[in-house]
Amino acid sequence: MDVALAERSDLGSILQIGRVSVRDAYSGLLTDEAIEAMLSTTYTVEAAQRRWEDHPIFLVATEGTVHSFADAFVEEGSVMLSELCTLPRFRRKGAATALVQNIRHLDPSLPVTTDVILGNRPAESFLEHVGFVPGECITSQLYGERVVERRWYQSPLAES
Repeated sequence: MDVALAERSDLGSILQIGRVSVRDAYSGLLTDEAIEAMLSTTYTVEAAQRRWEDHPIFLVATEGTVHSFADAFVEEGSVMLSELCTLPRFRRKGAATALVQNIRHLDPSLPVTTDVILGNRPAESFLEHVGFVPGECITSQLYGERVVERRWYQSPLAES
């Protein structure tokens, strides 16, 4: 398993992984319309290009097959983990853990935060497994649907 920074040529793989992962993760938590709205705005070539230009996107490949990615950025005193996606058949093999470890090094002095829709048990269980703790709930609109997300926190490396 190899972790690397994404290159422009990886954007197609990122889009494919993201689309599959979003449908899998949010089915039953969001309406089909909200999922499709998310995909049609967040997982376009243009959106992926902007994210790639703005902040690091890390990839995991096994035997040449890219199957996982994460992107994060430093914002307001924390490293915000904005996306963490793995193709279903590659889950529970350490890729997401390796991605979180790489993201922690963007700024080891800052905590890592991420927001997860309440009820997304696989994501919540994973975050607990890698040392995140649950924080406050945030109510917002996500692609026309009212959702409640929980903010998760992981301590800075210096405090671990």
